[in-house]
Amino acid sequence: MEVRVGSLDASQTQALADSLFPAADFSDDFADYLFSQSQGNPLITVEVLRLLHRQGVLREKEGLWTVQPDLKGEGVPERVSSLVSRRIGELSREDRELLQTAAVAGQRFTAEQLQSIAGLPRMQLMTALFRLE
Repeated sequence: MEVRVGSLDASQTQALADSLFPAADFSDDFADYLFSQSQGNPLITVEVLRLLHRQGVLREKEGLWTVQPDLKGEGVPERVSSLVSRRIGELSREDRELLQTAAVAGQRFTAEQLQSIAGLPRMQLMTALFRLE
């Protein structure tokens, strides 16, 4: 099965953030920032939110998610490529190698094709793919 997801506009990007953080108090400025970072790409939107959460910019207090005042502080990537590079850099060596192998396979491939190229046992491959998801 293949699911195609197109680009989101600014309001859809904010709706995605709200759906991931239902008890949130996100300002319009934060929504604009999130859209400018992701350019409406849902994957990048989620990755930016994850990064901000890991950095403590998004915090939960008494059941409410808030954005800390220093949103554009050190550590928040200015470009999407920086975000992706940082995320890949956090992976184990084995996971990075699997991503490199997948990149060689192309934009679309099956688990069976990747298994053949990577030379991994099926269970090990599926475990790694689940971890990378």
